[in-house]
Amino acid sequence: MGGDKLQWAKDTNMKGLACFEEFVTKTRGKYCFGDEVTLADAFLIPQLYNAVRFNIDLAANFPNTYAILKNLEVLPEFMKSHCDNQIDANGI
Repeated sequence: MGGDKLQWAKDTNMKGLACFEEFVTKTRGKYCFGDEVTLADAFLIPQLYNAVRFNIDLAANFPNTYAILKNLEVLPEFMKSHCDNQIDANGI
C-alpha cells in the first residue's frame, strides 16, 4: 500500500513493547514473573530480537523489559537457543 515497511514494523513493535513494559512493572523480578523463568520469558525473547533488528533502543525506552533481557541472555539455555546461534542463522 505504499507505506514504509520498516517504519511500520518499528512502530508496531514499539506499541507492543510499551504495553508489555507497563504490565511487567507490576510482575517482574529478575524475569517477567518474579525470579523463576516462565513461558512468558521464552516468548519475550523473539520479540526483543526483532526490536533490536528494527533499532529500537530497549534500554532507553523499556528499562524493565531491558533488565529482563539482560537477566535472560546470560542463561545457558537462552544463549544456546539464541537465533544467531542456530545452524541456519543468516544474520538478519
